[in-house]
Amino acid sequence: MCRNESARATLPQTLPAREGGHAAVAPVLVVGCGNKLAGDDAFGPAVIAELQRRRLPGVECVDLGMRPFALCERLPGRAALVVVDAAETTGGIAAGELVDVDFFAADVRLLHDVALSTHGLSLPDELEMARTLGWLPAEVRLVAATVNDATVGKPMTAATCELVQAAVECIVRRTSAINLG
Repeated sequence: MCRNESARATLPQTLPAREGGHAAVAPVLVVGCGNKLAGDDAFGPAVIAELQRRRLPGVECVDLGMRPFALCERLPGRAALVVVDAAETTGGIAAGELVDVDFFAADVRLLHDVALSTHGLSLPDELEMARTLGWLPAEVRLVAATVNDATVGKPMTAATCELVQAAVECIVRRTSAINLG
């Protein structure tokens, strides 16, 4: 976290009940991945913490932390998904840049592209499973910071901290457009 704050857990945002008495989910899900104790890898959780403070209408913001396997069950009924994560510097993209692209067209390697254990799936695996189950939202975006240092025990670098607000503003604009139409 940039300001040494801890993110609070929040209950899933639900909308008024639809026909049949079941609560509708927020149309937009924004998830952050990352390790709050590993330098620039804290980017995703830091963005989610700021978005949760803003309480955007029609948007549920969830810090998945190091558990991308918790994503799939949250996807049914969503119109859009925004994944927020740290990315390695590949494909000619320098460290300290903000990337906002279609998730499946992204030419960046996320720090969480691989499963952390045999008990979980990687983020791309989760999305592929959601596609197979018919749960994948029509729009899936990636907002990522290309990072310098994801060393455990180090704080986020100043360059990555500066990208947190830029990412928040990018996501606010994007989710407003999705919710309006």
